[in-house]
Amino acid sequence: MKLSIVILNYYSRYLIEFAIKRLKETIRTTTYEIIVVDNGTYDGTKEMLNELYPEVIFVQTGKNLGYSAGNNAGVAVAQGDYVMIMNPDIFVQPHAVDDLVSYISQHNDIGLLAPQLINGDGSVQMSIRTFQTLMTVIYRRTPLGLTTFGKQHLKKFLMEEVDHSSIMDVDWALGACHLFPKKFFDELDGYDPRFQLYVEDMDMCRRVWIAGKRVVYYPHAQMIHLHAQASASSPWAFMKIFTNKLTRWHIVSFLKYMKKFWNNNNYGARSITAK
Repeated sequence: MKLSIVILNYYSRYLIEFAIKRLKETIRTTTYEIIVVDNGTYDGTKEMLNELYPEVIFVQTGKNLGYSAGNNAGVAVAQGDYVMIMNPDIFVQPHAVDDLVSYISQHNDIGLLAPQLINGDGSVQMSIRTFQTLMTVIYRRTPLGLTTFGKQHLKKFLMEEVDHSSIMDVDWALGACHLFPKKFFDELDGYDPRFQLYVEDMDMCRRVWIAGKRVVYYPHAQMIHLHAQASASSPWAFMKIFTNKLTRWHIVSFLKYMKKFWNNNNYGARSITAK
């Protein structure tokens, strides 16, 4: 089997139903299996799958393990040569999965391949990034982001001036859809379970580079992503620390990332200072 597609459920039953429908409508040349992991929600997803898609492999974690460990549980039962981690709010476009698998199959030096994410209106999401620093967080969440230096830093971080129609190596890509060689994913021990939510994608991409493989953005494969940024889109976002649980989780995850790589300037084949 060529591909295992892992979808993590956290109260996303209806999104998953439509996401699977789109996968089945659009994959034409790749042999694949779909694995749905329920993070202890018991929201009827299992019953829906039994009725509509009995061939889908279902994994019940029994409790909320978080994003990283939940997806790792799905990969643990995967049989494909490649594994695609896909959020429930991803709706693949025609040929996208086939094209991704074909491209990564021809490039053994790629450790992680990411598609182009688009909004419902067809506009391109800023889904590829440069590695965050402490200043990135400060600029994104405080009025300092309105300064000249802040604006320049954030433009560079979001790669706003890059041609998003070109295939390119990137520091990291949003984790809404990541494609890996299964053997390489296992060698990395999957996503770091210390990151229950947020930053696990940046951490994973950094570890891919450190391991000597490339992180590549492939815009010729498009996927609609129903992405809603919860906490970092406003210069006053730091105020949400007091009101928004997701904001607190995001900041805690970033602090874990900083602690993990403190005084570690190893970015593998990719150097943050070279940008």
